[in-house]
Amino acid sequence: MLTERLGDHRRARFRCDCGTVKELKLSNVTGGRTSDCADRGRHPDPRHIERPTYSAAHQRIVAARGRASELLCFRCGRRADQWAYLSADPDQLIEEHGREVGFTYSADPQHYAPACRPCHRTWDAARAAAAPRHALSLVHHAYAVAHGLVPHPGDEAEHH
Repeated sequence: MLTERLGDHRRARFRCDCGTVKELKLSNVTGGRTSDCADRGRHPDPRHIERPTYSAAHQRIVAARGRASELLCFRCGRRADQWAYLSADPDQLIEEHGREVGFTYSADPQHYAPACRPCHRTWDAARAAAAPRHALSLVHHAYAVAHGLVPHPGDEAEHH
């Protein structure tokens, strides 16, 4: 909770859920990169818990398998840029906090493949279009609608 804006308006004091007051960069809080006071005695490091965050899961992939940019895209064979979640983990997770709210991911690095950006976007959009609508994050659904992969919600009523 914001308790006080500081002089330059780029920093502020926040009171964490645990009661600690800490000075933080506003952009880190509003962007979802900072969600607590980082007192690891009160808040476990998300990179080391059983159910990692979306970001921590991606850090685990790099630690276990290296950078995607050192490999070739699993779809087109060009140089990869990112790790793409293959949506095949029976224990799939959904991010509940931060800027990746609603994103699906896996804690297991083996459920990812190296992908170039265009193939990663195409793969995610195809998976989003094939998934039941309630399983899509807002970001994935908006991308699919914008690219014509699923009908716009207003268009469905016109066709029935």
